[in-house]
Amino acid sequence: MVSVTVINAFPLESGGLVENCLSDLVRVLKAKKIETSVGLASDSEAVAKAITQSDIVVVGDLRPGSDLMVASSLIDTNGLLVLLGCNYGFCEIGTRVCGVCKIKRHCKPSNRVSIYTDLHNRADVAIYLSPLHRQKTEDYVGSCPGKNIMVIPPLNLFSSTPDFDDSSAVMFVNPNDPIGTSEAIDWCRENKNTKMVAYGLNEKQHENLPPNISIKPPRPLSEKRYIASQYSKLLSLPGSPIPFGLLEAEFENSPKRSLIGNQNLGFRSYNKSIADLRGDSELSILHLHEILKSQLEVVSCRHQPKSSAPFSAPLLWCHNLGLGDSINLIPFAEVLEETTSASNMLWVLPQGHKSLIDQSSYPAQLAPSHENFNIDDHRKNHDLIIEIAIRQDDLSATDII
Repeated sequence: MVSVTVINAFPLESGGLVENCLSDLVRVLKAKKIETSVGLASDSEAVAKAITQSDIVVVGDLRPGSDLMVASSLIDTNGLLVLLGCNYGFCEIGTRVCGVCKIKRHCKPSNRVSIYTDLHNRADVAIYLSPLHRQKTEDYVGSCPGKNIMVIPPLNLFSSTPDFDDSSAVMFVNPNDPIGTSEAIDWCRENKNTKMVAYGLNEKQHENLPPNISIKPPRPLSEKRYIASQYSKLLSLPGSPIPFGLLEAEFENSPKRSLIGNQNLGFRSYNKSIADLRGDSELSILHLHEILKSQLEVVSCRHQPKSSAPFSAPLLWCHNLGLGDSINLIPFAEVLEETTSASNMLWVLPQGHKSLIDQSSYPAQLAPSHENFNIDDHRKNHDLIIEIAIRQDDLSATDII
C-alpha cells in the first residue's frame, strides 16, 4: 500500500493558503483509500520517518522554525518528493520584496538560496499556484528537473446575495510589504470619495494620511475572510508577487463585489477568468492525485535495483582460498545478494572459515562447508553458480560459471 506524509510548519487546520491546499489534497488521498499522515516540520521524528519510510513526501511551508535544517534533510528523501510551498522559502524574509530588500545583493550566494536550490533540484514534482508563482521561484532556484504543474487552491466563493457595506472598501496591510502599503495609500488619496477601512496600518509610519482612511488593528488570518465579506470592495496592490491571491480571486469572481488589484496577484497571470480556472480539471487537486500516482511509478522504476540477469537462486561456491580472501569476498556477496533473490542465495566456504568469521556478517544463507559439499547435488537448485578458487587447477571440471 502506498503511504503519503505531508510535512508543514503549521497544522493544516490553521487556515492559511498552503494549509488549505494541503488539506484538500489529504482529503482527496484519503477518499482514494491512500494511507496519509501529517507531520509538523518542527517534529524531527516525523520528518525522519517521512524521509526513510514514506512512498510520497509532500512538503509545504517549513517556516517558522529551523527550516534550513529541515530542508537539508528532506533532500535525502527516499520516496517521491513533492514541493508545495507558498511563502518563498528561499527568500530570507519570505515575501520576494526585492525592490526594497536591504540584503538583495547577498541573497543569491547565500546558504538559504543554496539549500532551497538543492531541495528544488531533488524534487520529483514541483507544484505552483500560478505562472507568476513559478516564475518568481525559478528566478532564484532554477527549474525543477522533475514534473512542474499548476494547481489552484480551493475557492470558497461568496454568497450570490451578500449582506455587506456598499459605501466602504477594505484593505489588509502586510507589514513586510512597504511598497504595497504606499501604493494603497496613494490610491486612497486619489480616490478620496471611497471610504477605506485599513486593517493593520501603522499611522506612525505614514505622514499625512488621507482623511478617507480609517484605521483598525490587525486581525489574525483566520478572521480575514469574514471581515472582508462585510465589504463590497477589496483594495489589494501588493508590491511583491503573491502566489495566487485567494481572497482577491473570490472578490474578482463575485458579480456584486469588486477588486482593486494589480499584476502581482498570481491568479491574474493565468489570463483566465476565475470561472475558467475553476472549470479547468487539470488545475484541480483531484488531477494532482493522478499525477502523483503516475510519477510514483516512474520513480519506483528509476530507483529499482537493476540486475544484469533475473537470477532467483544463486550459489557462491568458494574453496581452496585463504581466510583473508573469504573476508574480502563479503562485499561481492552483498552485491550479488542485491541483484538477485537474496532469500534463496547460498554461500559455500571452507569449514575453517565458517567457524572463524562472524556469521552475522554474511549477506546470505550458508550452505554446507566445502568439505561436505557436492556440486552435483546442488546444480538443479540454482540458476546461477559462481565458483571461486585461487588456482585454476582447483576449479571444478563441470560446466559452471
